[in-house]
This record gives sequence, C-alpha cells and structure tokens, in this order.
Amino acid sequence: MCLLSIGQGDGPGSALAAFGLLMTAALTLFVACVLLVFLLKRLLGWMDARGWITYTSDVPTYGTLANAFLDLQSLSQPQMHYVLEAKQDQEVKKEEDDEAGPDDPGGSEA
Repeated sequence: MCLLSIGQGDGPGSALAAFGLLMTAALTLFVACVLLVFLLKRLLGWMDARGWITYTSDVPTYGTLANAFLDLQSLSQPQMHYVLEAKQDQEVKKEEDDEAGPDDPGGSEA
C-alpha cells in the first residue's frame, strides 16, 4: 500500500486503514526513540566507566568556577591575591579537620 493512495479509496474503510497506518508509524517512531535514548545512556555510562568522559559524577561546582575567576582576577589585581590564598587555606584546614576523628572517641560525657 503506497502512502499516496491512502486518501483515494472509497468509504470509511480506507480512512480507518490510513489511521491505522499512521498510528503504527507513530508507535514505531516512539519505540525507536525510546530505544535510542536507552542505548545512548548505556553508551555514555560505559564511556564514563572507562574515564573517557564525565557523565555521572565529578561535575565541577560553581565554587570551582569562582576560584578560577578569582585566580584570573589576582593576575590583574595583585591585592586580590590574598583572598585566593585565604580561601585555599580554609579548604585545606577543612580537609584536615575532616580527616581527624572525634575529640572523645569513647563518647563519655563528663
């Protein structure tokens, strides 16, 4: 059945056949799109597992972007250099605090 001959039939039977053909094509297109999205997500996950791309984790944050711009600003304005050093010192101190355990590991209260 050719698409050009769909509207040339007589009676309601040909309109029903055309509607059925259209719905079959729409369903086929929908299933193909769902399958394409599924395969694309699997491919991106596989590439992420191999380390070729960053897809699911380790996404840079706005803080990272702000530090990059602050570093550029410290090149043009040397007085801003101390702000960058202070932020980096705070991050190092926070990481060192996180590595240490609790002050009282026994949990006893005085």
